[in-house]
Amino acid sequence: MNSKCIDCSRIIIFTGDFGSGKTMLALNYARYLASTGKHVGLIDADSSKACYRLRDILSVYPHIDNVTLLSPLGKVADTDIPSLSHVWAALQSNMFPYLVFDLPGEYKGAVLLKSIRTMLKDSYELLYVINICRPFGGNLEEIVAQIEKLQYYTEMRFTGLVANTNLGRQTTEDVIVKGFAAASEVSRVVGIPVKLIGVPKDIKVSIIDWNGQILEIFLLDEPYWVS
Repeated sequence: MNSKCIDCSRIIIFTGDFGSGKTMLALNYARYLASTGKHVGLIDADSSKACYRLRDILSVYPHIDNVTLLSPLGKVADTDIPSLSHVWAALQSNMFPYLVFDLPGEYKGAVLLKSIRTMLKDSYELLYVINICRPFGGNLEEIVAQIEKLQYYTEMRFTGLVANTNLGRQTTEDVIVKGFAAASEVSRVVGIPVKLIGVPKDIKVSIIDWNGQILEIFLLDEPYWVS
């Protein structure tokens, strides 16, 4: 799990603060894995209705071959009530070569992670998403405190950080480079490597001395706080 090869692991978990972009990261990472011909289980474990949820996005997002959404069913799907039955079922199944999780941050994510910790075994990536351009992105001290708090409550250690700083369709290369620099500083403090950079589609970016993965992100539309 110390390798920068994220897809060397079967289970890939994205979590982070509200507005970090973890949901679109999870969706686009599933799309990337599916492009290799592998069948991917995309797990919607974030019940927060105040933001985009995978179950909502995929109702308008173009169909992705080899990606199956696993989300709460019935009346629970339209509420903020956390549901774990589909999460447990996915972890106990051998149907999917890859499982990609979208988990909420803070206490909801901590509770869920602790409930499935013993089921994850060794082949997983637990990735914390950083976006310093969002209202809840926080400064260095706040980001570090949140990472350490989640690790303490879950008794798990993050295996990697994701530099996902962007402003939707107003993103520039400079925004991404600054976000990567911020994530690198967090990495230096907490001792967790930056393993992935999220870059909106059609933006070219060059990161000096970077040998990790750059993931192309297909956006839906402008986030509500930009309009």
